[in-house]
Amino acid sequence: LASIHEYGHAISALINQDFRFEYGKSLFIETDGIFFEMIGNDYLGDNEVDKEQSLTADIDRFYDFVYYAVVIQTKLNLHNDFNNLRKATEDEILDYIHNKARLQDEDSIDEILHTPISEIFHYVTSYLLAIELYMLHKRDANKALAALYELITYDSNSNQETFDMLKNKYGIVFGEHVHDYYLS
Repeated sequence: LASIHEYGHAISALINQDFRFEYGKSLFIETDGIFFEMIGNDYLGDNEVDKEQSLTADIDRFYDFVYYAVVIQTKLNLHNDFNNLRKATEDEILDYIHNKARLQDEDSIDEILHTPISEIFHYVTSYLLAIELYMLHKRDANKALAALYELITYDSNSNQETFDMLKNKYGIVFGEHVHDYYLS
């Protein structure tokens, strides 16, 4: 699945050879890889007759993105609860993480303390968009691939403009089919 994910990025690079990490699409930079990973996982589950492994991969992917969402939310809560984090002591911050956020895992705590939100936020938004593309693909594969192609080639300096294009042209609303995805 990791190879399929990276191959998704390679397809994007072939389609958009002038590729650069554009700010206007930065929230969607992992969408192609995650989308192809979801399709590849279906293939493995359906054709290789290993539905348990396929389901385990789906659950593992879900936990990864829930983890990122928890890290982001905890960081935001830290900033909200301590009006100025620079004035908070290390003990106050660790106490908050252990007792209010109820996190004990040292790797998670280290990630919360040292990873900027900007380095992980795009994984969550890309995951949500990949789910929407995947669910669209199940209904209309050509429309889903056209939306992905347009996302890859879309020239924008605004994440909001990209969101609007996907919604207006393809009817893609982030989070609309997450529940359906996990029930399918």
